[in-house]
Amino acid sequence: MDQEFLTAPVNSAVDKFQLIPEFLKVRGLVKQHLDSFNYFVNTGIKKIVRANDRVEATRHPYIYLSYLLE
Repeated sequence: MDQEFLTAPVNSAVDKFQLIPEFLKVRGLVKQHLDSFNYFVNTGIKKIVRANDRVEATRHPYIYLSYLLE
């Protein structure tokens, strides 16, 4: 396809109306990704840290790092 055709502005209201379903499909997909990311940041990371709340040194098990979550 012609690059100029693909990047040309959409002038007709009829043409713009035909683009609405595709726009909503893309917006819906983006929203799903944002929701997934927000869940990971707010919930998922806390679950990972809780499951691995103590990290021990391999050579000296009495040396460890412990995470405290509030």
